[in-house]
Amino acid sequence: MGYKMTPEHRANISKGLKGKKQSPEHIEKNRLCHTGIKHTEEAKQKMRGRVWSYETRMNSTCENHHNWKGDKVKYRSLHKWVRKYSIQPSLCEICKFNPPYDISNISGKYTRKLSDWQWLCRSCHRLYDYIKNGKT
Repeated sequence: MGYKMTPEHRANISKGLKGKKQSPEHIEKNRLCHTGIKHTEEAKQKMRGRVWSYETRMNSTCENHHNWKGDKVKYRSLHKWVRKYSIQPSLCEICKFNPPYDISNISGKYTRKLSDWQWLCRSCHRLYDYIKNGKT
């Protein structure tokens, strides 16, 4: 496959390249040399199997992912995770009239427990937070 570099060699190369910019001519030359590269059908199948296999996907999601933070996740990321893994109903869970756009935490403890979240329309979400924060 090629020469295997030692970690020290990689570190030296990385250190030498830090802060250096490539010239526009070099970037264009590099782009042109990679244009038109065709992979064989066997290579394509090998890449597909490695990248998109079910086992690979399951081993790199949620708890198995190297960046998984558990319940120490930030506010925005937790909301994104809940949006991804919870089932969005067609109507707001409070008024049962408008389509829901927001996810609201019920207990105030921001955890990955999907039963602790609800889908609300914007007006119900504002009203819910207003009442929950004791401003009535």
